[in-house]
Amino acid sequence: MFSSKNIKTAIAIILLCAGMSFLWWKIYGTDMVDKARLSEIKTNLASLITAEEAFYQEYDKYSADFSAIGYSPEGQLRGEFYLEADKVPQEYKNRLSVEDLPYVGKDDYQVLIAYKGDSGSLSFFKFKFGGTLQEIKAKDQP
Repeated sequence: MFSSKNIKTAIAIILLCAGMSFLWWKIYGTDMVDKARLSEIKTNLASLITAEEAFYQEYDKYSADFSAIGYSPEGQLRGEFYLEADKVPQEYKNRLSVEDLPYVGKDDYQVLIAYKGDSGSLSFFKFKFGGTLQEIKAKDQP
């Protein structure tokens, strides 16, 4: 059959492979998951923009009310979307500049997105009417 030495060698090889797989996942896996979730945020942002533009076409103004514009995110929302500064939690406001806060004006708007990764990291993004999605360099927590 198998000697004790053969069994120990097989177990060592299995443990080595398992350890390497775990390391690979820690280095690359969570980053891939975060990228997929960021893609989901972009899809929901596109839906929000479409809803805002449709509302504007009908009422000649933008709205900060998600239900009024007919916006309902698809799937489990990974990020928090804000259109009004007063709805942004104070802990987020403390880490952002005033120009990064969301707003809705008659002819333009800015969306703030807060995304919490699986690792617990918090990232902020903003989208200003007519612009592109930008990551915000947030201040360090006190």
